[in-house]
Amino acid sequence: MIEDKTIKEIIGNLSFVELKGEIKETNLCKTFLIDIQTKEGQPSLQWKVRITPFYPFKVDNSESIYFFNTSLIAYPHIMRSGFLCLHTPTVENSKEQFKIDLLRLKEWVDKYYVRKEKDEHYEELVVAHNPIGDVYYNFLYTDTNKEFPKNDYGTVDLTMLVPGVHDGKRMDTFVANTFHSKISGERYVCQWGKGNEQQMRFEGIYCFLKRAPSLYDKFVLELYSDMTSLFSWSQIEFLYKQLQIKEKFQRIPLFCGYKISNKKVRWQVAMPKAEDFPIKSEKVRCGGRTIVNHSFTKTQIDWAFSYNCSYDYFFGRGCLPSSIANKKILIIGIGAIGSMVAQTLVRSGAKYLGLYDVDLKEPGNVCRSEYDFLSGISDKPYELSSILQSISPFVRCEILPKTLDSGIKLAMNNNEAKNAIQEILDKYDIIFDCSTDDGMMYALDKLDIRAKLINISINNHAYELVCAMGKNITETVKLIFTQLVQSDTVDMFYPTGCWSPTFKASYNDIATKLQFALKHIIRMLSTTEPESNFYISETQDGMFINRL
Repeated sequence: MIEDKTIKEIIGNLSFVELKGEIKETNLCKTFLIDIQTKEGQPSLQWKVRITPFYPFKVDNSESIYFFNTSLIAYPHIMRSGFLCLHTPTVENSKEQFKIDLLRLKEWVDKYYVRKEKDEHYEELVVAHNPIGDVYYNFLYTDTNKEFPKNDYGTVDLTMLVPGVHDGKRMDTFVANTFHSKISGERYVCQWGKGNEQQMRFEGIYCFLKRAPSLYDKFVLELYSDMTSLFSWSQIEFLYKQLQIKEKFQRIPLFCGYKISNKKVRWQVAMPKAEDFPIKSEKVRCGGRTIVNHSFTKTQIDWAFSYNCSYDYFFGRGCLPSSIANKKILIIGIGAIGSMVAQTLVRSGAKYLGLYDVDLKEPGNVCRSEYDFLSGISDKPYELSSILQSISPFVRCEILPKTLDSGIKLAMNNNEAKNAIQEILDKYDIIFDCSTDDGMMYALDKLDIRAKLINISINNHAYELVCAMGKNITETVKLIFTQLVQSDTVDMFYPTGCWSPTFKASYNDIATKLQFALKHIIRMLSTTEPESNFYISETQDGMFINRL
């Protein structure tokens, strides 16, 4: 905890801040008031400061110092309570930290209060993440294939994902798939990949609003009555009729859509009760006749959390160059190496993968591949496809027929088979051969394949990983394994039964070298690094790429 004399010393040394009154301590927290200068001729801003005993360290990713001014909630980064959401770099010295925090506070005052600046990037509306009927609800959506017209309304197809847990309570997550307009009959399709067909299906309703349901463009509205001006008469009429249709449901997801500054669409999802829908009806006289008028009641809105999961947001923290992510990629052999290649590409934003392997996934494969024990025994392509689609909602996986191996090898001496195989392989832009099958490697070498061919293999104990690209791969790989890398064929793993021995190496042994290799392969494919054949070796000083 920072001492009182240190607080006074720091404030006394800064010309723009003044301590007002005494420093008090309650429940181990220090509280006091400070004035921050604005500009010449204008009054100072007064802030209430609260410093917790954890200062200067964050706890649960929250700051341990708080600045409050309830008169400034219309300004950026001020919460409903008047708390300023101010993130500063953390240092271990509380004295230095307090000085940094005050300087950042002055920067905020100058930028947003004095100069009235606005942030260029869009800030999501602040929504309290509270349970609704003892359940937390989340809704995921993406940009759609068409723009929504003003005052549109209709239904939305939803699928439910596997339930989660938050703070000891159930958390349900739903994916929005298609919006069906009741006005035009148009379908607005969210741009996911393919893979939501098997989940439980539900239906919600939507209205596209005139503007965001917000206060000061940052706080979501709290009462239905405050939203009346945002809805057209026909939209409220539509919502009222839904009460008659959906009484059997406890809650009805109501998607409230609006455009933001970059012409993108955001959705806030309310969860009104079907049996207590927040709309009242009354008969009124208008022009000599009686009409029914619908309006929202003064009822608290239960907001769920909603997330824009469009591709650019989903992979915003890091992804493949688009020149690779948009390619069709085939992986032949999805054991230890191939399954890691597949998962790495999918986690990096790859959109289309072909998978080929004839083997079953067995318990012994789990320890060093990207497979799960829970599914038991399964064909590798089917299981890996399921795993990859559980990682990314944007990937499409194609499982190639088990006849691919025989077809490729037959194609070397049969023109009819060659034409058939090339028609299959020419759909792909990049082919990773991770089969460690010399016959496959040789056959692919002999075919006139349009795709960029990449062969990845590893030796026993994962001492080295070899990568050959382009033409004459067989010759390159044999050269490396016979003359440049270690060839230990004695200390192999021999499973029970009539099986060929396999190399020994842990998941970590393989993954460290493979990820290093993939980093360079991706650079080569995106032309940011010259293409070359290479092998990865390791010494006590680290890993090295040895180019040929």
